[in-house]
Amino acid sequence: MTNYLKKAIHSVILLVVFALLGTMCSYGTRIILARNLTTEEYGLFYAVFAFVGFLSLANNFGLQHAFVKFVPEFIHNKEWSNIKKSIVTVTATALVISVLMAGLMYLLAPVLAINYFKSQGAIALLGIFALMYVFNVFENITISSFHGFQRFGVVSIINFVKAAALVALVALGFFFFEPSLMLPAIAYAAIPIIIFVFFFPYFVTKIFPFFKEEGSFSKPLLKKFMGFGIPVLLAVIGKILMTNSQTVILTLLTSLEDVSMFNIALPTANILNILEVALITVLVPMVSELWVKQDKERIIQGINFIYKYLFILLIPIVFILISYPEFIIQILFGAKYLGAKGALRVLSFGALFWTMSSINVNILSALGKPREYSKIMFGTAIINILLCVALVFLWRNAVEGAAIAMTLSYAIMMLWSFGSVRKIIEKIEFPIRLWRKLILFGFIFLGILFIMKIIFAGLLHTNVYVDVILSLVIAGTSYTGLILWSKIITIREIKKFSMLLFKKS
Repeated sequence: MTNYLKKAIHSVILLVVFALLGTMCSYGTRIILARNLTTEEYGLFYAVFAFVGFLSLANNFGLQHAFVKFVPEFIHNKEWSNIKKSIVTVTATALVISVLMAGLMYLLAPVLAINYFKSQGAIALLGIFALMYVFNVFENITISSFHGFQRFGVVSIINFVKAAALVALVALGFFFFEPSLMLPAIAYAAIPIIIFVFFFPYFVTKIFPFFKEEGSFSKPLLKKFMGFGIPVLLAVIGKILMTNSQTVILTLLTSLEDVSMFNIALPTANILNILEVALITVLVPMVSELWVKQDKERIIQGINFIYKYLFILLIPIVFILISYPEFIIQILFGAKYLGAKGALRVLSFGALFWTMSSINVNILSALGKPREYSKIMFGTAIINILLCVALVFLWRNAVEGAAIAMTLSYAIMMLWSFGSVRKIIEKIEFPIRLWRKLILFGFIFLGILFIMKIIFAGLLHTNVYVDVILSLVIAGTSYTGLILWSKIITIREIKKFSMLLFKKS
């Protein structure tokens, strides 16, 4: 294991810590909304939020992805003026597009409220979210700038501050004013400006001397970025479709209550994405830099490391969500959302498939294969939409039907992306046998949780929190023991890994 990989691991650990804190804050926001709004109001809020997210597919033509791709190359070649030109060009282009889209959204708000959302409350929400849509340009360029310079610690802090500021604003709003849909909407709209004001000055004074470098809007750079970005745009569209299609389709075909149930299940299952987001933040610019240097050995080493350890960590989380959906939903959001438990079980597997898929497609992007990346994302999104429409109609429960469609789509995407990465880097071996063992151990983990439920319910009658904690400790110890017994991980490997992490460079 190289010092380069050590740097990456340290970065991922830092990102995971802040991601966990940020996730706690994000859940805090959803918990406050779920407990202070009706299920219909909660559904309306996230129906509008998903619709605005849908429109974000047109706000920068993939320029943000191109920015993160090319800035490490500019740094490597010491092309400092091109970095300033990139910031100005991407920001100006995205701002013009966003203002036009936000204006259209505002003008169409009354029509959309009546014919799509079926609620007059959507008009004001759309107006506020239109402002957020424009303000997001400033947040995006701030995060992308730090990302391009591989300042992953700052990126993690920004994401945490974003989530913490949001939950604080929502909590204060509901404490001092009568709970309403407008309060969280205003908070969401304010966050991008807060991020820009607090962090961009640090970037232009401490990281990159923005005002000392020459550079302005650059048509050649715009053309270069669009050459990379437009193929990636299909991937961006695909990702947005994958993220928001279920909510949009449920809003159109069912009720706001169904929308609320799905928007309880999906973010709860997406707790698995904490690791994925941290890994991608580090992985993309590092792989891009190594690919420029033709250092395939380190790329393979890092990818194989991720395939192994990520699966080990995710499997028990998946089976915890499957085993305790009622407990998790009731504790976090309240009994009125228990209708989401079936969808949560299904989406737990979906989140696992998505995490592995997302790692793969971002590897493709970093390797300079935006067309392949786009083809996978957009193709899977179309499959997802078709499956979702069909299963919402045909399945006995529309919310569960939407969850099944998403999970099946993620599974297809995972297999497709594995094959594409293997075509480019032939020496990568997908650890299929290892994953089979881990899935088997996961079912043993699940079986132990099931047995412990029976024991606690029928014999001991202890506190439910004590039951859950003891069950997880016993099952988790068994899972760890199986991994060590099967030598998937050895004590020697753990010691070596610990020495690598804590040894001074």
